[in-house]
Amino acid sequence: MGKYKKNFIANFIIRFDFEKFNEIDVKKIVENYEKDFPIIENKNTQEHQIIMEDSSDNKIGAPKLELTNLVHEISMMNSNQDERIKISSKFFSYESTNYKTFDNVKKLICPMLDYLESSYQIKRYKRFGIRYINLINLPCTNKKNLFDWNNFINEKLLSTRDLFSDNELLQFIQIHNIKSSFNEDIIYTIQSGIPNQNFPASLMEKTFLIDIDGYSKVLMEKEEIVSLFDEIHKEENFIFESCIKEDLRSLMNE
Repeated sequence: MGKYKKNFIANFIIRFDFEKFNEIDVKKIVENYEKDFPIIENKNTQEHQIIMEDSSDNKIGAPKLELTNLVHEISMMNSNQDERIKISSKFFSYESTNYKTFDNVKKLICPMLDYLESSYQIKRYKRFGIRYINLINLPCTNKKNLFDWNNFINEKLLSTRDLFSDNELLQFIQIHNIKSSFNEDIIYTIQSGIPNQNFPASLMEKTFLIDIDGYSKVLMEKEEIVSLFDEIHKEENFIFESCIKEDLRSLMNE
């Protein structure tokens, strides 16, 4: 995905969900990043849970809403508004709509993980994920060609698009879930197909979605997660390459 002269990565997301709720001084984190991410947004979310009140006559008590944690979230954006860092009491994430290389991502992510460990003893994460959302958009002047991806996309991803050929196709998305070939605790969810931003109106743009989300399904130590970065990135690139054909590769190298 990132090895070509240009790519179709509409959004890149890497996210780390903490093992438990943590009291984090988000203002201090802002101080460390505000030079490169000066646009700051704050959000507070009051969490709650439903509990059942005790009943003296052995009947089920009435449900009661009980307030729990107040989650303070800070969102920091760069001046171009194409990179964003989010940090809260529950997670840390980085997003980019101008993805360049995975090495650049690691240079930003790894120091933050080290900081969270040294300052707040956050060493384990209940979930982490690396996601590439590719939106391949090509020029098209003939509506009949909106669905013609035969020279760009693996035909196996297109095999069911004509199942309802008697009706106008408004949108076509399919989902595959596969286990990693190198680590059984990593799963990939791949969404692919023809999206329609104007749904339920007729399709007007020639766009194909390849959304690859690799994530953990078990609690993991920080060091184990960092050691998996390159392998997950490599496997997600392999998945992407399996989805496309040579004409698209040539287009991305022009």
